Order: sequence, then C-alpha cells, then structure tokens
Amino acid sequence: MKPVYLLAPIALTLFGCGGSDDEPHNSGHDNTGTPYAYEVIECGRSWHTTIDEPSREVITDVHRFREVYGVSDLNNQDDIPTIDFDTQQVVAMHAGRKPNPGHSLRIDQVVEVEDRIEVRYTNILPNSSGDCAYPSVIAHPYCFISMAKSDLSVTYSGITEEGSCGGEE
Repeated sequence: MKPVYLLAPIALTLFGCGGSDDEPHNSGHDNTGTPYAYEVIECGRSWHTTIDEPSREVITDVHRFREVYGVSDLNNQDDIPTIDFDTQQVVAMHAGRKPNPGHSLRIDQVVEVEDRIEVRYTNILPNSSGDCAYPSVIAHPYCFISMAKSDLSVTYSGITEEGSCGGEE
C-alpha cells in the first residue's frame, strides 16, 4: 500500500481554504447605489509574481493590461484575455504578499453611487478555528474585473471576513 499522507498538503497547496465565485455577496456592505454591470475576468492566488504590495488600478488600454495581467501570475501560461478597450475598462486589484493561501480576494458587487463607480470587495482571511491546515506557501491574491468604460471615478469599499476550511465563505 502506497502512503497517501502527502495528498492533504498538496491539495491544500493547490486549492487552499477559501475561494471566490461570481455570485453577488452583499453582507457587510452598504446597500446603496445602482448595480453597475461587470464581469469577473479572473480571481485567484499567485505563487510567483512581481507585485508584492497591495494595489488597485483602473486599466484603460491593452498595453497596460498585458503588463499588469502578465506579472500577476508569472506561472500562468494561458493567453491574456481579450478585452475591447474601446468600450471596456478593467479594474485590477492585488492584495499583496500573504503568508499562506488562506488569504483571498472576492469582488462582491459594483455599483454606481452618486458621481462614481464603487467596487465592493472582501479581503478573506484564513480561518482561525484551528481546524484548517495552511501550507507555508507565500500567496498573492488578485482579481481582475471588466466593466463598461466610464468617465466616472472608481472608488473601492472593502470589508474583511474570515474564510471557511476547504470551501466558499
């Protein structure tokens, strides 16, 4: 019989605790504003990137998008998503360097409030119950979303939430 005790650490390294999805999450956020259509391009965790500090950026041209998307996960071999920058803009969010893959980002909603577009998101922290085993792997959570190009300024409203073990919060 072959040992299987290495499967759990490998699975946690690949999948971590916590995650992200495309379902709207409204708890903890202000209930004001008109929904503003957006699409999640990608939310994930990178193990190898040149972006170590938290950052948020509105990207309005393909050259900058290629640059930021390309360095967000240097191990990613997929093609860069196609965005029509004549009609769309991209918001890139990076949580910075985190000590384990229990950390993640989730985009909860995008709304138009008065004279601005507000991106509402959640910083997900590792579960503190003691029931999760997190590998000692540096992770860099990030999210990219696209939305209709606008002259309105983009602001950000974040909340923090504790993740659950092995699944969605």
